[in-house]
Amino acid sequence: MGRNSAHILVACVAGLIGLGLIMLASVGAFSPDNRGQTLFFLQRQGLWLAVGAGICVGLSRCDAKTLLHYAGWIFGIATVLVAFSLIPGLGKSVKGSARWIPLGPFAVQPGEILKLATVILAAGWVKWQGPRMKNAWYGLVLPFLILLVPVCLLVKQPDLGSAAFVLAATAVVLFVGGAPILPLVVLGCVGVAGVGLIAVSMPERLDRLVSFMNPEAHRQGGALGRG
Repeated sequence: MGRNSAHILVACVAGLIGLGLIMLASVGAFSPDNRGQTLFFLQRQGLWLAVGAGICVGLSRCDAKTLLHYAGWIFGIATVLVAFSLIPGLGKSVKGSARWIPLGPFAVQPGEILKLATVILAAGWVKWQGPRMKNAWYGLVLPFLILLVPVCLLVKQPDLGSAAFVLAATAVVLFVGGAPILPLVVLGCVGVAGVGLIAVSMPERLDRLVSFMNPEAHRQGGALGRG
């Protein structure tokens, strides 16, 4: 059953990747880059796809016990990298968002590393706490307090999508690990309300929400396109 589940997961991921490449190829045909290259976006995505596949294969060779053993270090390093992206001279700001760290011709987005590190840490936390996961303090409050610093850094960038993912992914892992449901629901409602208030306080995020809720206001394309 486990092997079949892995095959299904890989097939779904491959299908999503294929659809994404097709969409990028079609976008390039109508919106080439500033040098007129119609396949620029497809080629760039293919490059990062190869890098991601290599990392995926490498992680698949790692023993899960080893990852969980170093979960704290992995999470700590990822958090420090997110902090570095906010430091002028170390991080790279694009359109008001300081999410990247330049490395030669490339740029790394630490928030993406933090997503993976958070899942590893949450899984490790479930293993370390064991039966105490049923206690609201050990099963919910403490792990979310640990997330407070990196989530605030992500909001500062700002990268609300990554912040929401980190909180949601942690909640799912803790739920599967046996955390009490009612306090988890309460914390979830508080988190959703908090992210919503932050989004509304940022004009550009509010414009995105309004555009999505009223697509007829953008008949020439906008968020949902045309046709």
